[in-house]
Amino acid sequence: MRALRPNRVLDLPSGLWVLDAFQPVAAILDPDGTVRRLVSWPELPPALRIEPWPAPRVCSDGSGLWTQQQSSGPLVRVGVDGVTTTAWTGGLLLAACGPDVVWCGPEPRRQELVDGPDPHPAGGGGTDRLLRVAADGACASVFVDRPVRALSTDAQGLLVQVDLDGWTLEHLGAELCGDCSTSWPDPTRRSTRTSS
Repeated sequence: MRALRPNRVLDLPSGLWVLDAFQPVAAILDPDGTVRRLVSWPELPPALRIEPWPAPRVCSDGSGLWTQQQSSGPLVRVGVDGVTTTAWTGGLLLAACGPDVVWCGPEPRRQELVDGPDPHPAGGGGTDRLLRVAADGACASVFVDRPVRALSTDAQGLLVQVDLDGWTLEHLGAELCGDCSTSWPDPTRRSTRTSS
């Protein structure tokens, strides 16, 4: 047995949940710091550590916590007695929680670097699917006719940020070349140093 390595803290009606950084376990604390109980969810496969992005997801729906380690793995809801709900998302990631419901969306799009006289992105556009999972496990898909950028919830419901134009091209401020040099001021010599 090892000591808890706190990573996140969630304030739920059942107590203050202190999640471990590496293991699927949480300590539920009273307001004075006394441990009420330990909760674990070993049924969830561990996160893939090949690439740290996107990171494992955890959020609260107000009475329990939802967690997903990777888009190919299950989404689970954890209560004081362990896993209460399991859902497969079909490659979608946990994105936002509302009261007793969670929303999953596509993985965040990465920046694509393009070059040439007429650069165009390799992907983008089209329809994105969102998944609504209730605390009882009921799932419903919602389709959005634009690429989804982000999801969040507030008191009124779900907020969906979409790309209206599909893609935009932004100049990064430097030309790609084989013989580039950079310069920066040297604060101790009041001169400019150049490196290539």
